[in-house]
Amino acid sequence: MLVTIRYNFRNPPQWARPAAYLYGSALDQVEWADKAGFDRVTLAEHHFLDEAFLPSLLPVAAAIAARTKRMLIGTQIFLLPLHHPVRVAEDGAIVDIISDGRFELSVAGGYREEEYAGFGMKLKERAGRMEECLQIVRGCWAEDEFSFQGKYYQLSKVRMFPKPVQRPGPKLILGGATEAVARRAARYADGFLPQVPTIWDAYHDELEKLGRPQPRGAPPPFNPPFVHVTRDPERDWAILRPHAAFEMEQYQAWGLTQSSSYCDGAISEETLRKSHAIWTPEEATAILLKRQADYPDSIFAFAPILAGMDPRMAEQSLELIAAEVLPALRA
Repeated sequence: MLVTIRYNFRNPPQWARPAAYLYGSALDQVEWADKAGFDRVTLAEHHFLDEAFLPSLLPVAAAIAARTKRMLIGTQIFLLPLHHPVRVAEDGAIVDIISDGRFELSVAGGYREEEYAGFGMKLKERAGRMEECLQIVRGCWAEDEFSFQGKYYQLSKVRMFPKPVQRPGPKLILGGATEAVARRAARYADGFLPQVPTIWDAYHDELEKLGRPQPRGAPPPFNPPFVHVTRDPERDWAILRPHAAFEMEQYQAWGLTQSSSYCDGAISEETLRKSHAIWTPEEATAILLKRQADYPDSIFAFAPILAGMDPRMAEQSLELIAAEVLPALRA
């Protein structure tokens, strides 16, 4: 089981900290986590938000690549249709080179009309743009010379160098919440990251039609998006609850409700507690040991810092995980 930490650098005005401090603290955390035994780090992307959600994901991935030695570096999620695919291929190749082959690119189409409008696009174009972008990124990575004729992109004799360390390129994973996305992932990507588990079958059905069947294992259980480990859960929950409520309110305001198990339902103590796990080291060890036994090939991914949260609280949590939880999982 891979233990993954995820960052989005959210900095809401009501809890704002200097951006240089926030980014520096998170990068210091990741460098420390690399040495402490965490398996992977991922980054999330959004645009045009007062809370300063990370808008430039690949530069931060490159910074992480330069400061780490062994962790995998991924995206969860990169909004591929909002970017020119040749530029993505070039930047992704450089991150893969700096990391010496530790990079993977997980992408999705997004769901906010404002983001598409800000880049001069329309949300209804995302499916078509996604299909073209996936083909172009893979073509640029794999081929010495690549041409493409589509609705949105017409490219002639693109020669992209240097190539990624991984050949024919980093793993390219497509995420989403509909059966159409699941089928698209089977056709154009190397893997699938569903927001809801019920669409796994559509992905496997399409793989079988394409002559590339994969074993249909049971999907992993719900993964709380935020995990915090502490000796005093109730004390820390009183501090963290406003930040948890803010995040869930924002996602629902952006329209994520009913497309993800994270934001379904009204915001209540029950839904907040479900999505924001506050565990003792003993609870975390027991829960993750069972998860590893039941789903040994799964990924346990969580954010250590909530929007506006003091990064020092996250450091204390990660130190407990590294000292008491990870050794049990490795044993």
